[in-house]
Amino acid sequence: MCRFRMILILSVIAAGMLLSDEAIAEPIRSGKGWAIHAQREPEDWTKLVAGGNLIAKKLVRTEAAPNDHNTGSELLHLTDGVLAGAEGRMWSDKRAMGRAYQPYVRLKFDLGKSERVGQVVMRLQVISKDSTLPGTITDGTPLTNFKCSHEKLKVCGMGLNGEQAVLVSNYQGVPRGTSVTIQSSAASGTPVWDLHTNRQVGTTQPDGSFNVVLDEFAAHLYYLGKKHASAISP
Repeated sequence: MCRFRMILILSVIAAGMLLSDEAIAEPIRSGKGWAIHAQREPEDWTKLVAGGNLIAKKLVRTEAAPNDHNTGSELLHLTDGVLAGAEGRMWSDKRAMGRAYQPYVRLKFDLGKSERVGQVVMRLQVISKDSTLPGTITDGTPLTNFKCSHEKLKVCGMGLNGEQAVLVSNYQGVPRGTSVTIQSSAASGTPVWDLHTNRQVGTTQPDGSFNVVLDEFAAHLYYLGKKHASAISP
């Protein structure tokens, strides 16, 4: 496994805010709905996030924990929009967040309410100029056929090759501990993984439904599938 240090600076841009062609260089790698670009100048980042950042000062949760001693661990630095690193060198800056020898990094953040998101911008830096992590970004198809047993909850998700990410949002004060049933299009017997606890919490019924219990998180993400289970289970 390659060694890398990276910093993540996130910006979630409101729907309708589109990046101009002049703001970024030609992509190093791209796919449907995503692209990796080289940052030429510090001003490039300013152009990218012009128009506001929906995630500024919002709580971020991360797995695995930062493990590089030359960089920092303050999660709020990920979303404050301030670039780390004198002359672009982030690997010795405590405003950066570094990881080495990690097979994956998972980030979770809560906007606090339902928002229309236009784009997600992430800044990365690695030691080797020949490495352009991440190698790929998966962008699934929006799913709209969910049903929920509680009318105050909102359920949405993305699907890719039979795998599903399901987000259950509770912004109307449904009490913690409430058990609800989510109706999905997943096949019977599909494992249901809680991405906050990294544990399997059940399997889907013959009709694609599964049960969850609300907790302290206003937005809770579940993974329905088997392909990526090894990266989830503790």
